[in-house]
Amino acid sequence: MASFFAVIFFGLIRFFASIFKGRTGAVVEALQPLAEKIVGELMDSDLSGPERRTKAEETLKLAAIEAGLKEADHAIGLLIELEVTKAKGDPLEQVLDEGLEAARQVVKSINASDLSGDAERRAAALAKLTADFLAAGKNWLCTTHTLNLLIEAAVSSFKI
Repeated sequence: MASFFAVIFFGLIRFFASIFKGRTGAVVEALQPLAEKIVGELMDSDLSGPERRTKAEETLKLAAIEAGLKEADHAIGLLIELEVTKAKGDPLEQVLDEGLEAARQVVKSINASDLSGDAERRAAALAKLTADFLAAGKNWLCTTHTLNLLIEAAVSSFKI
């Protein structure tokens, strides 16, 4: 059964690589196996959530540099959130089907195509997206990791 889900998830990663073309797609496809390993190991660690994310980002950034992948920050954020969603057993395809377009509209509305370095704009995007989902009765999309995935996916969809 586990291999069945692995095949499905690998197919989703290829799907993401095709959606997020260019550098983002290349980074997603190249670093996915490492991201899966790192996030899996960190999920069981004693580190806090922010510490785990920082550790995963640092490791994946080094791997991206070693692989010659440039401007990978947004793709690394997306990969981390994809792997966290997978590890938590959330319905990834349903999350994206029901949340990605809303996240894209929020990111576009606050003119925040790069939220990685601006905590204030990222917080505004997360608050707006949460409010929109709650108003639409989609409370199940309001977990922190789901919102982070949707924001990362929305930002990545605007990148080349």
